[in-house]
Amino acid sequence: MEKIIIAIIVGIIGYFVKRKSEEQERKNNTPRRPVMTPNKPASSNDQSNKQVVSKQKSTIERHQPKAAEIKGKVEKIVIEDHKIDELNKEDTPIMLEKESPKRLSINEDDLLKGIILSEVLGPPRAKRPFKSRS
Repeated sequence: MEKIIIAIIVGIIGYFVKRKSEEQERKNNTPRRPVMTPNKPASSNDQSNKQVVSKQKSTIERHQPKAAEIKGKVEKIVIEDHKIDELNKEDTPIMLEKESPKRLSINEDDLLKGIILSEVLGPPRAKRPFKSRS
C-alpha cells in the first residue's frame, strides 16, 4: 500500500515539474519586441543621403519660378471667379423679376403614369392597412 502512495506522490510531483518546464519553454518561444538602437555614427550612407537631399533641393529651386507663376495665375482666377460670383448675386433679383412664371402642363397620360409609378414604387399592399369604405 505504501508503494502505491509513493507512486502517486511521485506522479503528482512529476506532473508539476513537467508543467513548469512547459511554461518556461512557452516564455522562451514568444516573439520579442524589437529594441530600438541608438543612432549610428556618420557613415557612407549619410553621404549618399546628403547627395540625395542636395539633388532634391536643386530640383525644388529649379521649379520655384514655375510654381510662383502658377500661384499667380491661380490667384487671378480666384479673384475673377469671386468677382463673377458678386456680379451674379447682384443680377439674380433682376433676372427673377423679368422671367415669367412657368406653368405645369399635365395631361391624362401623365396622371396615369404618376399613379402607376406610385403603386410600383410605394410600399407593398400587404404593408398598407386595409380601410373599409362605408
